[in-house]
Amino acid sequence: MEQALVVLQYVMAVQGSVGVIGNLLVCLTIAKTKSMHNVTNCLLFNLASADACVSLMAFLELYFGLHFRSKIGIFGYCTPSFIFNFNSHFMYGYFVKSLYTCSILSLTLATFERYIGIIHPFQHSSFLTRRKIISMLCSTWVLPLLYELPTTIAFIILYVSDNCTIPTYDKYPGLLVLEVVRTFATFVLPCIVLAFMYIKILVNLKSGARHLEEQGVQGPPQELYRAHKKVTQALSFVVAAFFILILPGQMLRLLIIYTNYFGGNYDLSECLSKINSILISCNSVINPIVYGFKYTQLRRACIAVLCPCSTRCNRSNQVQQHVPGRI
Repeated sequence: MEQALVVLQYVMAVQGSVGVIGNLLVCLTIAKTKSMHNVTNCLLFNLASADACVSLMAFLELYFGLHFRSKIGIFGYCTPSFIFNFNSHFMYGYFVKSLYTCSILSLTLATFERYIGIIHPFQHSSFLTRRKIISMLCSTWVLPLLYELPTTIAFIILYVSDNCTIPTYDKYPGLLVLEVVRTFATFVLPCIVLAFMYIKILVNLKSGARHLEEQGVQGPPQELYRAHKKVTQALSFVVAAFFILILPGQMLRLLIIYTNYFGGNYDLSECLSKINSILISCNSVINPIVYGFKYTQLRRACIAVLCPCSTRCNRSNQVQQHVPGRI
């Protein structure tokens, strides 16, 4: 079982490195491309930043898992080493859960922007003002840190007060209540909100396409509709990946909680916890790949950032082809 834990930790390290590179590339592309400096891409930048942090914590899991978690057990007596390792491990878990929640809130916020832009287009600029956007972006980072803090502090205090015995949910049912509330707030509620907004978006786009087709409208309105559809498709694949990857992870996490995560077969619980972390971090790794395949503007801008020479050559060739008298 210990070998399986080490293998899973190395898988997370490789997965995390890929996620960090991919999401930072998305951030770099949006930052260096002036034509992408709009509200939608600003929120995608925020989502990619959160996913990059989640991937970084997955990469660091190899160090924290071997260095701190392996030195924690059920001993019934305290030493400075036990307290330090337990506190370090739980502070690491605090940042992991906070960043994961930040990623979910960032995805919900990006979807909400598309919802306003498509369902209520005339209210988009007045509702999503610069000040409101900054406030919402800050909230996606600050709220998870505040929300995850009480549970972390409770575990640390109870560990020391119980003579360095890891708290169990059987002994402290209040911790189980906090975990259930956390699951509802960070997964169930965002799922309901995301599902509602995307159903409304898809229905609106479908009716809009039918209306344009019946009216025989061509030109700018049709192009604007296609642009909205492309961005929405990219985000829809991100949301689909969220449901496919995070749902099994959350079900597994609840299974671990209700079967007494810190009691019984501790190694088995650790393996299940690692698999849960792999599923969660995999969502952050896949998101930039989805952008690359489904978001044409981002893909072209990324190529221009990575290969500026080839982009200049293509532009010069296009200019030469349009010069009069040139064969």
